[in-house]
Amino acid sequence: MELTRRQLLLTGVATAASSVLAAYGSSAAAAAPTPFPSISDNHTATPELVKFLTAFFTAKTNRDLNGTMSFFSQQLVTYFDATLGLDMNFDVLKSTFSQFMPKWPPGSASYPTRIIGNMSGALVAFTDTPELFGGRSAVSRRSISKMT
Repeated sequence: MELTRRQLLLTGVATAASSVLAAYGSSAAAAAPTPFPSISDNHTATPELVKFLTAFFTAKTNRDLNGTMSFFSQQLVTYFDATLGLDMNFDVLKSTFSQFMPKWPPGSASYPTRIIGNMSGALVAFTDTPELFGGRSAVSRRSISKMT
């Protein structure tokens, strides 16, 4: 699937500038089978990035607030979500997740569908099932970069 700049902007690009990958987040790896479908197109991503993002989406799908937040730098996170109309720092992002995560029913999931890049910068297309934030299933794209 060819992604155009317009599609990315309209779908909602969250720039986690120098944050998500800052200090490479959590060192936890997804050892067990993932709690979401393994359908991501990763052919243009490094194995290290795929492993990192699999661990992130596993923590998020498992409703692990602290595990999810361990992937974000407290000092550097700036998280924009155009779909939700939110511009969040670390505390606001954590508060938002803490409000929604406990309500996510079993079987709900957030999972990557396409990963492009490496640990210095990446573009991630992912799906949140409807139960996560209400409404229809959403496909989102996020750009992630690490400040060097």
